[in-house]
Amino acid sequence: MAINLPPTAFSKFNEAIKLFEKTATLVYPEKKERCGNCITNTMGGRSSNFYRTGGPTPFDRGSICPLCNGEGFKLIDAKESVQLRIYHRKRDWVDVGIQVDTPNNVIQTVGYMSDYTKLTKAKELLVDIGGYNQVRYKRLAEPFVQGFKQNPVQYVVIFWETV
Repeated sequence: MAINLPPTAFSKFNEAIKLFEKTATLVYPEKKERCGNCITNTMGGRSSNFYRTGGPTPFDRGSICPLCNGEGFKLIDAKESVQLRIYHRKRDWVDVGIQVDTPNNVIQTVGYMSDYTKLTKAKELLVDIGGYNQVRYKRLAEPFVQGFKQNPVQYVVIFWETV
């Protein structure tokens, strides 16, 4: 028999969960961006090592472009902040319904289902641990969907391993 809870119960539950959230940074795979400082060859896409008028850093003809080192493009890291509950100790982990055997350098995060695409596209997760230290994690397994069917807010559980 299904239990029907009033919607107000879920609003209080979702508000209480927000008290334990921390901001973490998602790092996406690098994207190639054409160098705006030099002219690029149409064959091969490498730099012709000629300064592009209006570029940020002028350089002499024939010398290597100082911005892209003659590659013709720059790799740009894309980052984005996201709110997550982060569990460092196994005893605090949310039960996902299966027995998970993980090494000691694994954390569990619980985020919003609305951030599912962001979390799965990210190549790394940066977590602040006290002051100025950041730890890098990579996703260890596929996400688990978590939550009550009646709750309009759904959650996703992901395991991350230190890099």
